[in-house]
Amino acid sequence: MSPKAVDKKTKRQMIMRAALEVFAEQGTEATKMIDIARRAGVGKGTLYEYFPSKEELIAGSMLMMMDELDARMVERLYPLVDPLDKIRAFIEETFSFFVEKEDRVKILADFYAAGIPRPDSKPLIADIDKRYVELMEWLAVIIDEGVERKSFRPVDSKQTASILLATIDGLLFQAMLGLMPPDREKVLENVISLFLDGIKA
Repeated sequence: MSPKAVDKKTKRQMIMRAALEVFAEQGTEATKMIDIARRAGVGKGTLYEYFPSKEELIAGSMLMMMDELDARMVERLYPLVDPLDKIRAFIEETFSFFVEKEDRVKILADFYAAGIPRPDSKPLIADIDKRYVELMEWLAVIIDEGVERKSFRPVDSKQTASILLATIDGLLFQAMLGLMPPDREKVLENVISLFLDGIKA
């Protein structure tokens, strides 16, 4: 990869990080492209070279954030063998990635809304549903592995993965509303214990 290509990639990521900050502060609807250009320290023309529309910038920022979470998951879970440890690590990493970074949790609702299919138009962020299904299937594989090892009792792995994601999404929604209890470590431990106790053999 040439230095010029690297520089373009770096600048693109810098713009998306600036966009995440502004989206978190103002919401995607109220944010103007000039707001992001100023935060990123680039001209409006430069911004439009990288992102011809705010919709593309919203989509790019969301996918960058999800890619960062995926990378953290791979790094944390790859060395683990025990499915119990993998599920615990998944919950911990997801919780810390969003709840410990208020800017990330604040924009989740906007990003989710941008990915909802509408009868009369395409969603701003395509394929959120596919990425969600991929995540659910990945968790189901871990749960199936736990069942095979007799670490988990026999369960419907896809349904169980769906319930786990729904639980985490519900907690993140509470965090968006500022309703997360101050003792977040205790909340995290309770979620892990309740879920794992429910499926352990």
